[in-house]
Amino acid sequence: MKKNIIIFVKYPQKDKVKTRLAKSVDKNLVVEIYKCFVSDMFETLEKLNADIYVFFQPDVSRQKMQSWISGYPLFEQIGDDLGERMYNAFHHILTTACTECIIIGSDTPDLPIFMYDKAFYKLKEADVVIGPSTDGGYYLLGLHETSLDKSLFQNILWSSEHVCSQTLEKARQLNYKIYQLPKWEDIDTIENLLNLYHRNLATEFYHSKTMQLLNGDDV
Repeated sequence: MKKNIIIFVKYPQKDKVKTRLAKSVDKNLVVEIYKCFVSDMFETLEKLNADIYVFFQPDVSRQKMQSWISGYPLFEQIGDDLGERMYNAFHHILTTACTECIIIGSDTPDLPIFMYDKAFYKLKEADVVIGPSTDGGYYLLGLHETSLDKSLFQNILWSSEHVCSQTLEKARQLNYKIYQLPKWEDIDTIENLLNLYHRNLATEFYHSKTMQLLNGDDV
């Protein structure tokens, strides 16, 4: 079955992306770092031979997004909070393009391809596949058309350490079969960024745009 991936992105502009990281790093550099994150993630996703759907926040025009990201279907994120935006994105893709897909953000540039492959493999036997992040959120969520339920996205304390645990509890209440991927680190702070740099000094990701940028700057 064809792999299908939703990715949430923001247009790269100062004071709009990686705001926590910008507290410790020059804001212009943060924009370049974010652009590298997204570029590296797309490079990995392309190796999956997947259909990729880009959902962007509607604080910029579609024309601006198309000037930055081309070659993929672009959709505006719709909803009052992150949960509603994710539900609406899932609903649109699962009712128009496929019967199962995963959603990711743009905070895990070094997530290796085998993790995506594992997510899709496990989605064949589970109702929900979730990738917990080290800060208590999640970096990946996989659902079927039959397991998409609004309650998975409602009454969640978004941007807190409770996001993953609350989502898992809601999935259990729905009697869903759940598979949890290994934990991975979102890159939100300078500490996260330094961790990414040091853990990739001897990995394939060392040759990424993110690492090239970091090697050329004193971060």
